[in-house]
Amino acid sequence: GRLARASQVAPFGHVGGPAGRTVRPLGWVRQIAALGVTTALVATILPVAVVIVVAMAVAMSLGGLIATNTAGTLRMLGTAVGAALVAVVLHMPWSLDLLLPGTTLSSLTGPPRPGRGSDLAALLRFEVGPLGGAPLGWAFLVAAALPLVIGRSERHAWAVRGWALALVSFGFAWGSQRGTLPVALPPVDVLLVPAAAGLALATAMGVSAFEVDLPGYRFGWRQIASGLAAAAVVVGVVPVLGASFNGRWSMPAGDPSRALGFIDAESETASFRVLWIGDPDALPLGSWALGGGLAYATTDGGLANLEDVLVGSDDGRTGLLGEAIDLALDGQTARLGRLVGPMGVRYVVVPERLAPAPFSTESLPAPRQLTSVLAQQLDLEPVDVPAGLTVFRNEAALPMRAAVPGSIALPSSGGIAAALDLDLSAAAPALPDSRGHLRWSGPVSADTTLLLSAAHDPGWTLEVDGRPVSSAKPFGWSTGFSVAEAGRATLRFDTSPVRYALLGVQALLWLAVVRLVVRRPRAPAAAPEPEGQPA
Repeated sequence: GRLARASQVAPFGHVGGPAGRTVRPLGWVRQIAALGVTTALVATILPVAVVIVVAMAVAMSLGGLIATNTAGTLRMLGTAVGAALVAVVLHMPWSLDLLLPGTTLSSLTGPPRPGRGSDLAALLRFEVGPLGGAPLGWAFLVAAALPLVIGRSERHAWAVRGWALALVSFGFAWGSQRGTLPVALPPVDVLLVPAAAGLALATAMGVSAFEVDLPGYRFGWRQIASGLAAAAVVVGVVPVLGASFNGRWSMPAGDPSRALGFIDAESETASFRVLWIGDPDALPLGSWALGGGLAYATTDGGLANLEDVLVGSDDGRTGLLGEAIDLALDGQTARLGRLVGPMGVRYVVVPERLAPAPFSTESLPAPRQLTSVLAQQLDLEPVDVPAGLTVFRNEAALPMRAAVPGSIALPSSGGIAAALDLDLSAAAPALPDSRGHLRWSGPVSADTTLLLSAAHDPGWTLEVDGRPVSSAKPFGWSTGFSVAEAGRATLRFDTSPVRYALLGVQALLWLAVVRLVVRRPRAPAAAPEPEGQPA
């Protein structure tokens, strides 16, 4: 809608529109700001929305070219590009994480999806879930086709733009489903959102054409087609209404949290990570590509929640987990648990359904090699869970904050492989008292090494009875502190004041842009009346 109004082309604006049917356009800057705020809000959950908005404008401009009506094209494209820039700026400083060198496209779109074969008919019916089955799923295509045969002028042009948007969206979804495109793309259901918007636009133009254009034709097949289109809309809505009655929209009645509740319960008294591996569409959180159609992800302190939907780049220490999994899959180690133990990984979960039995039967299986390799690891113990989930407990896991006896010398280099020759079973949980997410305290013993399963950063500091303790870099990547004397210790992360300054600037930017969007433009001043004329 924002893109259409930005074009200022009738019936969304005054260009080419008859008198009495014009829409007063907002200033171009306000249009960019309005679309930028909308895009930024969507990008809080779906970062790739910034790219999708520009792609939608390009597809609609292509439709205008096909309809030989290019009016407003440059305004539409300019608004989309400007809105994308506004969204990027509004998400500073987080946007920088997606723009720095080493960041891949999959940081925006998610990991590449494995090809599942071609089912173009299901995509055209939007049958990517429990709704859209034939023959009712074809109803909306029938309704959207009406303005192509009865529409005139701008109504026909906008219908073509809507269909161009839908066809481009269907094409990308089809290519993603087949796994033939060379770049990572968002999930198929995300790619189909512009198609739904395009068909909705075309259907709306059909309603307008029914009112304005149809009376100009003789009675015949066009009137019959209009009746069929109206019936198609009613028929297509019926399954959606049926799915809405219980509020579940045909979603499964349960999810992995029911079967994995013991992990959440254990996380209340212990600090550890959960490593998720499997098909990216089966993982209940954002993930990183692993290769071979697999992806991996981690959660801190239990199961996934909204904070785990977004993931940054896997460049840096995060990639060590992927390297450890690759070593196991290549048959180079039978002790994956020891490799990921210093990273605090207590459980390895392989989901193969959107919900475990008996809530779902649709299968998204992981390669047989993955579950077979995990079962062969000497330090991973299988856990009995419902079908659709495979869970292993890492017997070599360390707490995320562990006290390692001084008699165990931690290597200062070697990466993940350095943990293979170490027996860290004597390590005990440390600093149990938490204060927020980045501050812990508790007693520590003399001659111990406090090992934190987080990437080494100078912001981490440890004080024992008020005295600072120098930090080390065990394994070449983690954070450690050598404690010589016993006492009360406090571990915290000192955030740079620059971050708070950037957050303050971000808040001011949001306020300024939102104020620009919601502020009503001043009405033009009334012309003075000529002297001597009655009021």
